Amino acid sequence: MGEARVLPCLTLSVSAVTMSEQEVPPSIAQRVIITFLAPEGVKPAEILRRLTAQFGEETLSRARVFAWHKQFVEGRDRVENESHDRRPRTSVTVNKINSIRQLIEDDRRRTDYCDILSQVRLAYRRKRRDLSIRDVVLLHDNARPHTAALTRKKLDQLGWETLEHPPYSPDLSPCDFHVFGPLKEALGGQRFNSDAEVEAYVSNWLQTRPASFYVEGIGKLPIRWEKCVSESGDYVEK
Repeated sequence: MGEARVLPCLTLSVSAVTMSEQEVPPSIAQRVIITFLAPEGVKPAEILRRLTAQFGEETLSRARVFAWHKQFVEGRDRVENESHDRRPRTSVTVNKINSIRQLIEDDRRRTDYCDILSQVRLAYRRKRRDLSIRDVVLLHDNARPHTAALTRKKLDQLGWETLEHPPYSPDLSPCDFHVFGPLKEALGGQRFNSDAEVEAYVSNWLQTRPASFYVEGIGKLPIRWEKCVSESGDYVEK
């Protein structure tokens, strides 16, 4: 886990931003992207490279990218130009801008999840040297980062089989049916003064559970799968 964080590739396209539906000009879409990358320390030259690869001839000029980067680093949060004349301005609502930001966040999560899968592969090879890396059957739910095209491509590269997961089925998640209950009991009566204290407590609790605790939870999974299949996906209490 000590590897450097991979910056999102931001494979947003004009079509992905649904320009025709959202009526957001490419120039505004690019500024929204800059607002995300600039505070993360991404250099303006790198931002320009990414924008050029995506927007082509509609990419902002080098001078404009550098200028917007500087303004956002200095604290500006408005992506529209200031009005200095009587020319009609394009109406860009907060909802439209938020739509672009949501697309960027989704792209970020997809990229991060692919990075997690790569880390899982390395951990598997270290701990299961006697087993083929191609024999993995992956169980994850239907969250958007798990079903994205980028994730499916990554799974194809890894050669892993994905176990189909019925929607809204906490029966089949070891976190839900095995971990959260005891964790909730451990948290009962505790008092915390900050989110950081909660995170530290939960992290310590997870790390101090014996291996047998997690083995037990995984061992329950095949039984729950059989129940889920027999009940046609209906929720199974116990």
